[in-house]
Amino acid sequence: PAHLVGHSWGAFVALLAAIRHPEVVRSLVLMEPPVLPLFVSTPPRPSELLRTLLRRPRTAFAIMRFGITAAEPAAKAYRRGDDEAGFETFARGVLGPDAFEGLSSERRAQAWDNVAVDKAQLLGEGFPPLSDDEVRSVSVPTLLLCGQQSPAFLRRLTDRLEELLPNVRRIEVSGASHIMHEDNPEAVNRAIAEFLKGTTDGSWRLRA
Repeated sequence: PAHLVGHSWGAFVALLAAIRHPEVVRSLVLMEPPVLPLFVSTPPRPSELLRTLLRRPRTAFAIMRFGITAAEPAAKAYRRGDDEAGFETFARGVLGPDAFEGLSSERRAQAWDNVAVDKAQLLGEGFPPLSDDEVRSVSVPTLLLCGQQSPAFLRRLTDRLEELLPNVRRIEVSGASHIMHEDNPEAVNRAIAEFLKGTTDGSWRLRA
């Protein structure tokens, strides 16, 4: 079995691998997977938003704010062929405006090189379905890493994963937004290394 480490969409894929093929996964490190299907489909249905609003108002408002200010405007920009506006709008929503403004010109250029992939993801079929029970079925040791400065919707999604996963520990990464492995690589690398060592030598335990 493998130790899977994933960030964002990669973390979502790692989680799905543990759900669908648990025999090949030994442990998980998940950095803010966008597990929106736990609350809404793509695009969200009004009934889903209402249900989430009644049950988890903070989560609902965070998701709606991301949709209204980032996801939908970015999708509209991409559809009209304004890739630059789509890219910047979506990146600001995922990273937060301060983190986006803090990106170096080289890092922005690197992200822009992947704009076709980001556009396809945003305009595609969306995320596969994901249920609470599926997440609860993941019994392997799991480390959740969350940026202290990440946008609210990503933090609320991480909250829900922390509630559902039975064998989980969460670490807040200081001075970091969604791309925490770039914002604070020392803290991220240390947390992952300690977790993998613990799951390998048997010393890893849930915190009381």
